[in-house]
Amino acid sequence: MILLDMVLAVAVLLLMVRIVWPILPTSTSPARLAAWTHEIAALIEEDRVSAARVGRVVATRIDVRDKRFVGGTRGGVVKLPRDVTLDVATTADCTVDGDRFAVGFAPDGRSCGLVVTLRAPAGVANRISVNWLTGLVEVTGGVRGRG
Repeated sequence: MILLDMVLAVAVLLLMVRIVWPILPTSTSPARLAAWTHEIAALIEEDRVSAARVGRVVATRIDVRDKRFVGGTRGGVVKLPRDVTLDVATTADCTVDGDRFAVGFAPDGRSCGLVVTLRAPAGVANRISVNWLTGLVEVTGGVRGRG
């Protein structure tokens, strides 16, 4: 009798999972996109501050194909999911090759300048801008863009 109750309980549980599973969100939400945007901006800002502190160039590496950001200070990594579109606009000074970039910060704050756009499937885009003269990092979020 107990075994039959256990089998029925598992069957009901599996039926509930089968009903609920398709309605769970599978794409990146605007809130999660904002969280990744701020995490990447913090990684870049950490490298900017570190360059001023240690007195040498520190660079954040960006791989567009792998959708990965690697910090130059502690080697922190932020990897984006497949459904997030990543665009990078920068000068030739920041370009390593076609889809890899390194935004370096000089001890006085200068950088090569950078604009990173992260776009969720719903079309919401967040941007991270790095000023080439001051190295200041600015986040603009919730912008509706091409999807």
